[in-house]
This record gives sequence, structure tokens and C-alpha cells, in this order.
Amino acid sequence: MKDTDYTYHWNGTAWIAIPANAVPKETASVDGLMSRGDKTSLDGAVSKAHTHGNQSVLDKVFQSLLDAWNSA
Repeated sequence: MKDTDYTYHWNGTAWIAIPANAVPKETASVDGLMSRGDKTSLDGAVSKAHTHGNQSVLDKVFQSLLDAWNSA
């Protein structure tokens, strides 16, 4: 709030003043720095991160390209 400089957190029943931007971390069931829905979506995206089965081959190709670039 601009007049008091307090930060408030809704605990599901009431607004509670919390110290200097100490907003709690969110969980799948509680809002915090982001909404619990956003947290669930983010966790889902992280768990579905794309991976390559041939990562070692890609690393070698990329490293050779980097070496060539650095030598130029």
C-alpha cells in the first residue's frame, strides 16, 4: 500500500501485513510470488522439457563449430 508501505498477503480468509516484500513462495496449492496456477503450469513445462537422445553427438558438432569460430 502506498500510504503505509506495507505488503499484504491474502491467506484465504484475511489480508495479512507481511514484512518488506517477504511474499511467500508459491506451491501447487497456495499463491505466492506467482499464482498457484502459474506455478503448476511452470512445473509442468519444466517436467516436459525437450531433450535429445543424441546429445553427445550434438555436443561434438557444436564444439567443433565453436572451435572453428574461435580460430577464425
